[in-house]
Amino acid sequence: AGAGGGGATGPASCETESDCLAEGACPPDFVLGCTCAPQGICVPACNDDPDCPAGMNGESLICDAGMCVPAT
Repeated sequence: AGAGGGGATGPASCETESDCLAEGACPPDFVLGCTCAPQGICVPACNDDPDCPAGMNGESLICDAGMCVPAT
């Protein structure tokens, strides 16, 4: 899945966890903040499925190893 238009909507890129702590890297509605996924993007951090927000296109996200991933 490629990123759509509008730079503010896509996830921030990261190399380390600290990149996701930077101002603006993580939307404020992500309850537990963000973590740096192996793909090099900041994703919502979680302890359990309910911690995850809706995905970019309204898809369900589940908690896997402390990060929210698509349920597909």
